[in-house]
Amino acid sequence: MPDRQPLRVLLLDLDGTVADSHHLIYRSLDHAFQMHLGCAYPVSLWERSVGEPLHRLFAAGCAAQSLPPPTEPQMERLIESYRSHLMAIDRSVQPFPGIPESLETLRRRGVRLGIVTTKHSAAAHRSLRYMGLAALFETVVASDQCARLKPHPEPFLRALRAMEAQAEEAAGVGDSPHDIEAARAAGMRSVAAMWGVKHRDPLLQRQPDALLELPAHLLHLFEDAAAGEPR
Repeated sequence: MPDRQPLRVLLLDLDGTVADSHHLIYRSLDHAFQMHLGCAYPVSLWERSVGEPLHRLFAAGCAAQSLPPPTEPQMERLIESYRSHLMAIDRSVQPFPGIPESLETLRRRGVRLGIVTTKHSAAAHRSLRYMGLAALFETVVASDQCARLKPHPEPFLRALRAMEAQAEEAAGVGDSPHDIEAARAAGMRSVAAMWGVKHRDPLLQRQPDALLELPAHLLHLFEDAAAGEPR
């Protein structure tokens, strides 16, 4: 791999990377599905679809249950019910063990942090506030700020612009193949966060630049900062 600038910026996905929140998302998906379509949202489908935006999740859920695709009004109702239910339960959201300490250490060392998420802005800021982590991040780029979502690079590129940072000095960290593809397409280093992952193979197939098993391993990305390469 050619020489690169030292890492100075980490752009992290939120759900499944910073926040241990996949169970809350599934409960809200299932609530909306049960309310409007009368059946459960398939757990296995959710586990395979982490990182997808809501409209794709609901469309895929209908297909998996042999239901017709949601109409536009149905989709609006599903998404509204999902968001309302998530708002009612997500006060209990917690960061993954080791995330607060690792991010605080990185900030003390001068690393700049941002969030890039497929979550809606209001829910993303709410989660960060409930976890007590909001002050650590210079910017939060959410789905309603972007015309195109991960795996398109737009969300990462927006975060870089907001921070006046260069792709060559940044890494994108996430738990889904979309995170890896989007970071790479943005010209950044790609880092797979494996601590919240149920299905490892899709991430491994994307060949991320670094693969981290624990939040504390985020610090390893900066141990070889002089060489500009993650371990």
